[in-house]
Amino acid sequence: MRHLVIFLIVFGGFVVLTANAQYMGNISNIQPEGSFPLEHRTGSIQPLDYPFELKSQQYANFPAEDLSILFLDVFEDSRCPIDVTCVWEGRVGLRFDISTGHGVEMTMDTFGNNITNVFDKYQIQLIDVKPYSSSRNTINIEDYVAILKVTKDNSISDSGNLGTKIPSPLKQFRSGIPIEQIQCRDGLELVIKASNSSPACLRPQSIVVLLIRGWGMQGNELIFDMSAGQRESSVLVKEIFSDHISGLNFMEYPVARDEGFPILLHVGETASNGCTVEMTLLRINDKTATFLKKEYPDRPCPICLSEDTVIDTPNGPVNVMKLKEGMDIFTQDAHGNKYIGTILATGKTTVSPDHKMVHIVLTDDRDLYGSPNHPTTEGTVLGELQAGDNLDGSTIKFAETIQYNGTYTYDILPSGSTGYYWANKILIKSTLD
Repeated sequence: MRHLVIFLIVFGGFVVLTANAQYMGNISNIQPEGSFPLEHRTGSIQPLDYPFELKSQQYANFPAEDLSILFLDVFEDSRCPIDVTCVWEGRVGLRFDISTGHGVEMTMDTFGNNITNVFDKYQIQLIDVKPYSSSRNTINIEDYVAILKVTKDNSISDSGNLGTKIPSPLKQFRSGIPIEQIQCRDGLELVIKASNSSPACLRPQSIVVLLIRGWGMQGNELIFDMSAGQRESSVLVKEIFSDHISGLNFMEYPVARDEGFPILLHVGETASNGCTVEMTLLRINDKTATFLKKEYPDRPCPICLSEDTVIDTPNGPVNVMKLKEGMDIFTQDAHGNKYIGTILATGKTTVSPDHKMVHIVLTDDRDLYGSPNHPTTEGTVLGELQAGDNLDGSTIKFAETIQYNGTYTYDILPSGSTGYYWANKILIKSTLD
């Protein structure tokens, strides 16, 4: 007889709700219990493809499949009581012994995306666990009931391997695949457990829950504490309460401003600078707020002219750093007519030490330094331009990506319907409209 000890963990936030929808529709198909000796425990005969209830210390038998499932015990139940409002809905962990007739024993890790497990030719799904506790009572181990469903999966080969399906993250890791190259099924994201660097694939809505409990981290992330009066990236913490903070968020896109706007962040909520950085409030301990900072280098803020760029104005060329709201500037209307407009907004963005700029040189010797995402008036961005392309009535001699040595990048918003203005005598479009 082949045995499998399987650990199933249900998260109250996403598995139980989905599970209830399936189970309630099939409640009439639950089979009655019988009396079959399996290690002196009672059990029931069950069919495939239908949800069924399995009580603690009892087993379900599938005679036609030579398969049995024994509900061993509950090793964790941290679900939120039904009469209490909780920040985290908690989870319940169950242990089963699953056996067939092949004489091999093994253990499966079924954390996160493995709520539906694969064993031999079978998929075993933990749909729900009853009952739910309240603040006035606890649950005895013998009162637990697991709601399961077993289906046969013909895509699994006789050797027990998943044909073209993606193996579990732990199997990939143990097979020698580098942890950063582990693949997840569609809709799941890779998370690394901080304590032992083991991988798991989870639904995005579950990742914040795990981070709140200190479970793991993803790629370019940093977890740190902040007190009232401190600022990190776009978030300034002003006051810390029992379940939320108040403060200011400083946007860098679509309009970069020196002043922040008021925000309230509850545990699990996220603020962003609008492009490169997200700040998630993980937990609050007394007067300390713990944040997760996640950076997205693939979506840089497109507020992006170099600090030596000059802008055409009625008073002559003016360095972009010296422009202010209300000043006059040359712009262009939708019909191509040049006229005098007013600066409605200015943007200034701190850049990272490795920030890259695109250097465009035209055949008439005009040139411009700007970030790759800065839009042109032709509907493209600077990073897409190549030698031979057209820009502002001229041909591009060459376009190269170079290291930017400045501290800030800049942009402005002129009045009018187009957002066009001349930078280094090249007509471009503002990112701030």
